[in-house]
Amino acid sequence: MAKADIDYIQFSYGYTRSNGQGYQSKQLHISQAVVVLKNNERYTIKPNTIATYLLYLCIYFDYPVSYKYGLTDGGDSVVFILLRAMSMGGNFVMIGLYLYWLGAGYLKSII
Repeated sequence: MAKADIDYIQFSYGYTRSNGQGYQSKQLHISQAVVVLKNNERYTIKPNTIATYLLYLCIYFDYPVSYKYGLTDGGDSVVFILLRAMSMGGNFVMIGLYLYWLGAGYLKSII
């Protein structure tokens, strides 16, 4: 694909946090790159270790670059929040069932 055929290259990025001894660091993580051609064809590149080199080369050779903030692997924050809420809701259901089981067993032993 020629440089003239590329409309833009979109990099999806997020931040990863790591806890050290008494400090917390926040590092940039590029999860994927999407090459969009002028005829609206899209090619997804999921670079693991070459992401920063690819971004550097795109900037160095003056390719049109755009950035999109997202969670790891380009996910939306709404989907992430929904998944977290569903997992927490499942825990509450299991705790409720356990407490109901304890209560029903306790009531049977009294009666």
